[in-house]
Amino acid sequence: MNKEIVTVGQIEIDNSSKMTEPDFNNLPLLTPRDLVLFPGVTIPISLGREFSRELAKMAAERHTYIGVVAQTDPEVEFPTDQLCDYGVMAEVVKVLEMPDEKTTAIVRAHGKFKILDVRSMESIPGALEASVKPIRETSARMTDKEMVALVNTVRDTAVKIVKKTTEAPPEMVLNIVDISDPTLLINLIATHMPLPVSAKTEILATPRIKERAYRLLTNMARSEQMLDIAQSIHDRTRQKISDQQRNVFLQQQLESIREELYGDEGPTPTRPTSAKKRRS
Repeated sequence: MNKEIVTVGQIEIDNSSKMTEPDFNNLPLLTPRDLVLFPGVTIPISLGREFSRELAKMAAERHTYIGVVAQTDPEVEFPTDQLCDYGVMAEVVKVLEMPDEKTTAIVRAHGKFKILDVRSMESIPGALEASVKPIRETSARMTDKEMVALVNTVRDTAVKIVKKTTEAPPEMVLNIVDISDPTLLINLIATHMPLPVSAKTEILATPRIKERAYRLLTNMARSEQMLDIAQSIHDRTRQKISDQQRNVFLQQQLESIREELYGDEGPTPTRPTSAKKRRS
């Protein structure tokens, strides 16, 4: 097999290693607190818990598949059954020890599965494994004009949201624009969009990519609307604060003028008011 290198940022990833067949009856689970990963997406995952680090290192060394399943409750330190029903099989292509002493795993997602049952791993205390059922997904057909229009709308909406929020990585705009594969595009956007885990899990559960795109677009439209409302509230609040600051400044100026004209014995200035006429 020819050696293939994929670059994620400044990290080189070797694609040449051969993976062992996944064990669907005993699939080790990586359980990020708030990440729902979609098929085909390669992403760095920060590993804060010791059992997560051990699991990722084991998978990378043995070239074995793991499952990536989001927690339903991110506050749970040692999840048991607090997991989403759907996840993806994935390979840990590299484990990095970062300069800040944190560990990051570069993970590439493959097929989707549904969890049948979950249990503790004997070899890694705190980690979980599961019996899972692989689920086949349909691909997008770009001969479908409705699908073409849908993909373009999802792409445009995603770019707008990324520019409005700090939660999505800014370099994502370039990735969105450059990707021509509609299935990968939908899955990449679904992975990175700042949506609730529950909403993303429902999107992941959808087997047909066209229906997934519609569900994603619906959630994105709602998210964009909330961002616009939040920005409107922020602008109004900032204007109110600005008006208050201006009134305080004017009050201070009037006080300075009064002291210059009358000293400490002069009349007390009135507060500045609007130019609205008063009735007598």
